[in-house]
Amino acid sequence: MRRCLRAVTLTTRRARDDEREAVATIHRASATAAYEGIFRPGGAFPWTQTVERWRDFAGEIFVAEVPDADGPIGFVAFDSHELHALYLLPDYWNRGIGRHLLEAAVGVSELWVLRDNFRARRFYEGHGWRTDGIQRQADGVIELRYGAPSTSQN
Repeated sequence: MRRCLRAVTLTTRRARDDEREAVATIHRASATAAYEGIFRPGGAFPWTQTVERWRDFAGEIFVAEVPDADGPIGFVAFDSHELHALYLLPDYWNRGIGRHLLEAAVGVSELWVLRDNFRARRFYEGHGWRTDGIQRQADGVIELRYGAPSTSQN
């Protein structure tokens, strides 16, 4: 699907198997910028586990592309009910691309967001997602569960 977005042509499509490492690269770049100050400083990004995660992911992965980039600039990963990840290269933040990736995740009803990732929480809340108050520990931080606009309890 092609869309013109703030004078940028955006293409969202299913990721190819040979793009799984590119997906991991986007994940690393975005997480490194977004999670600064949330995780312990000096911790190494878990590159090997991230590549394996996206190589073995059984759900759907869609990527976003723009003409001036050399490959995908963002992705969304989801299964029949959960949004597992939505990441964009930091240079493409705040351009509306995340919204298009979120819309590509048809049928998802829940996701987990780091409690201290206020940027992501604002993004999802701005699109109608609401936390239901359920929390879990993950890698030494707290995540909040969010429900999609039509399934939220709050």
